[in-house]
Amino acid sequence: MNKLLKVLHVEDNPLDADLTQQMLSDIDNELKFFELTHVMSLREALGKLLEDDFAAILLDLHLPDAQGLEPLSRIREHYPDVPIVILTGTKISTLAIQALQEGAQEYMMKDYMNGEVLSQVIQSSIMRKKIENNLIKNANYDELTGLPNKSYLQDHARGILERASRWNTPVGVFFIDLDGFKLANDTYGHLIGDIILKEAAQRMQRALRSSDLVARYGGDEFVVVVQNQDEQKLERKDCQAIAEKILSAFKSPFLIGDNTIIIGCSIGIAVYPEDGSTLDELIELSDKEMYGFKAARKSALM
Repeated sequence: MNKLLKVLHVEDNPLDADLTQQMLSDIDNELKFFELTHVMSLREALGKLLEDDFAAILLDLHLPDAQGLEPLSRIREHYPDVPIVILTGTKISTLAIQALQEGAQEYMMKDYMNGEVLSQVIQSSIMRKKIENNLIKNANYDELTGLPNKSYLQDHARGILERASRWNTPVGVFFIDLDGFKLANDTYGHLIGDIILKEAAQRMQRALRSSDLVARYGGDEFVVVVQNQDEQKLERKDCQAIAEKILSAFKSPFLIGDNTIIIGCSIGIAVYPEDGSTLDELIELSDKEMYGFKAARKSALM
């Protein structure tokens, strides 16, 4: 038996909604695996998307509380991973074409719909969205650790700094380098080195909030971007406390097979806007601070 695919149907015309429901109910039994939820406004749609997970969305672009491309852009802003099929009642498809350019997977003219075609369009849209999401993930995430990569960091941090400038809020940037990684990698081999990198990434993520950005910058280098903590304006002392939490995450050795491996980390901190106005400036300064931190620790051990 096929698993039911939950589909959200956003349509302000009850007759069109009933017709669509009937179309999908009339197709052959083996194709009956859609569960439609009907809402009549963008507000209701956003509420349903908050409450439940949907495999796809059937969207009319003329709603009582949103017109044109607004329903599409609002839904994609909050739920970019859900495929959207535009259902249009007009033969002038300019708006529907624009919707495709703005991220919809497909569009259909209501006058030419039937159940089997609509079923196929929904399924193909789900498939294409999965492929698209995988391509985006491969382009923006590090394959080994699963963390955002340098490209994602640069794009995402740009938006963070723009909002920080608009609202006059600080942002902390941490440059992190693993201590002892090269020796462990050379001693135990690249397979063990990869396991260390993956566990190091997990330790950093556990030490931080889910809203903080942790990215693999390259090799055994990582960058963390932190905004306001608990709605309180971020201060340098807060950044120092965050750095201590990250350092504490590396106090326990890495237990891999029969090997007990000591891996630490060195951290440099830069704070926007006092230390720089761009991500490159903040990373450059935090990188220098990190090397200063590393040198001070070596001197203390001598």
